[in-house]
Parts: sequence; C-alpha cells; structure tokens
Amino acid sequence: MLYGSMCLSAASNGAVLRPFPFQLQHSKQFHHTPHPQRGLVEITTDSPDVSAEIHLPQRSKTYWVHVDCENDWAVTALDYFKTHLPKMESQYESARQLYKLYQYQQELRKNPKSAAFNVTLLNNGEHAHVGLLSQWSDLFVVGIYDCVNNSVRLVWTDDEYVVAYLRGSDASRYVFYRFPVLSDRPLFLYTQALCSKWHTWMRTFGTSTDSVLKAFNALETFLYKEPELPTLTKLSNSNGRDS
Repeated sequence: MLYGSMCLSAASNGAVLRPFPFQLQHSKQFHHTPHPQRGLVEITTDSPDVSAEIHLPQRSKTYWVHVDCENDWAVTALDYFKTHLPKMESQYESARQLYKLYQYQQELRKNPKSAAFNVTLLNNGEHAHVGLLSQWSDLFVVGIYDCVNNSVRLVWTDDEYVVAYLRGSDASRYVFYRFPVLSDRPLFLYTQALCSKWHTWMRTFGTSTDSVLKAFNALETFLYKEPELPTLTKLSNSNGRDS
C-alpha cells in the first residue's frame, strides 16, 4: 500500500494528515520549503521499502526512488532506475519533466516480466519535486481542504477508500476534490511552483469553499497535461516551470 501527501497551504502548524484507521509502518518526510508545513511531503507504506537513493553529481541532484509492487519486479524496476536515471536526465535534458517520467514508464513496460507497480521519484534538492508513475495499478489523487486549520493537501494513494475513511472520522471537517485516477501515466509535482500557484489562485478566487474547489480545478488543468509531448512551447498555458 502507498500513501503520499503534499501540503500546498497551511495557516498554522497543523498535524500531519493521517487518513487511515490503521497504522502504516514505514514513513518518510521531506521539507521542500522553509515553512514547517507548507511544502511538506510525506510518503508512507505498509511494507518494507524497496527504495534507494540515486546520486546524480553531474546534475547536483539526489533522487529517492521507491517502488511499490507485489512481487520481485520491484527490485528489477529499482535496478533500472539506478542504471538509467543518470542517462535519461542527459538524453532528455531539454524536455519537460513529465515527458521524462513518461519515457521511464515506457521503457519499464517493454520488459517482458513487467508487472503492475507504482513508482515514486523524489528530488529533495534544488527545485524539489515528486514524480509519480502508475502502470496497471490505479493511484487515486485527491485534493483535501481542512476546514479546521485551513490547510490544503494533495494526496495520492492506491487505497480507493481514503475519502471514506476521512468522512467517517469527521464528516464536516474536510472538503474533497477527486482528480482523475492516475492509471498508466505519470504525474509531475514541482512543490514550490504548486504552493505558489495555490496562493495565487486563492487570491484570485477568494477564500470560500467554492473558491477552494475552483482552485483545485485549476490545479487539475495544470497537472494533467499530455505526457507524450516533449515541450509545451506552442501552448499558451505553459508559463512557469514545466510539468
């Protein structure tokens, strides 16, 4: 099982969101901004990590890569990233990050032993970001607004009941926005840009619940671009860091 969250906005130092009525054993936290909550990324699983740190000194990057899979394919996929991540960064240097993730996924799919998996690639250095890959396994992406502490989180998990768990714990506390299910495609989350855009959207739309939903809708449009395109230079909405 996989659960990840990214805090896009926080008015106070609220507690980390724990949506499940059971304990997940393995958790990592990454701070992508100086704020103690905004930009906080948490990755949690219920099984021993099949993960590794992959250093790219020529790019001044270090990736933390985690593979969630039910069989030995996880080790094979992890070995692939150890070997090919440095090469792919160079090969597609001018391409947007979403396209690079798409290329990783297509290469993994070619392996005759390829199985269903979810992969998390996390760069915790400059331009910190999260990359998600889903193959033959659904990832449910949800925007969650906490009406008590006014925090906003983008959540991804392979447990389709995440909304039901939170509603069961406190039916009136949270506002939910269901993004399209991530299935056989990547998603690129550039933390600082998303936090900045969320702040801009809320200043534009206002602070009501309806405004939060409008902001989530804008976020969906920003994130769910076509992964097959190397660049978006011909599109009018390609301002800001590519995704």
